[in-house]
Amino acid sequence: MSEMSEVTARRREEFLAAMAGAVNGVAIVATDGPEGRFGITVSSVSSVSADPPLILACVNRKSVAHPALLRNGVLSVNLLSVAQRGLADTFSGRPAQGVAYEFTKGHWRSGRTGAPLLKAAVAAFDCTLEQAHDAGSHTIFVGRVTDVTAWPADPLLYTARAYGRPLRWTDDLGAAKAGDAPRQSTAA
Repeated sequence: MSEMSEVTARRREEFLAAMAGAVNGVAIVATDGPEGRFGITVSSVSSVSADPPLILACVNRKSVAHPALLRNGVLSVNLLSVAQRGLADTFSGRPAQGVAYEFTKGHWRSGRTGAPLLKAAVAAFDCTLEQAHDAGSHTIFVGRVTDVTAWPADPLLYTARAYGRPLRWTDDLGAAKAGDAPRQSTAA
């Protein structure tokens, strides 16, 4: 291995280790249309704009869903609840049982665009594809939101290479009140 490729490999590993400290929601990005019905689990989702409503999702270009997302021109972004952890594994290609990427898991319906929407997800965004930008190994898909459905549920989180759930802060758990100074640990 050349010195440059060693540096690049080390930088990649340092980047991945540092990004493991980020806390992200888990979503299934799905599409349906002439190129077929596909879905993939992602943890890179963000709002882009409220006027007009735009959302982005990053998908690896090697993903089985990638070509269909581009060609179908529609997508859904389904933010998973903690109860849908098994679906996250199924659509990341690691099902506990059954077949990977199988839409028979979960309860799906077609949105206005035809994209699959997951019932009982924290939120499901039905979108038309506004833009697609290649960035490194991924494509950033920007969807124009045509419809939104939301259910009251705790979102599934991903951090430190593992799933998690939110912890609701209360005064009993030490949440800072307005005007409080940051607390410092007194442990030795």
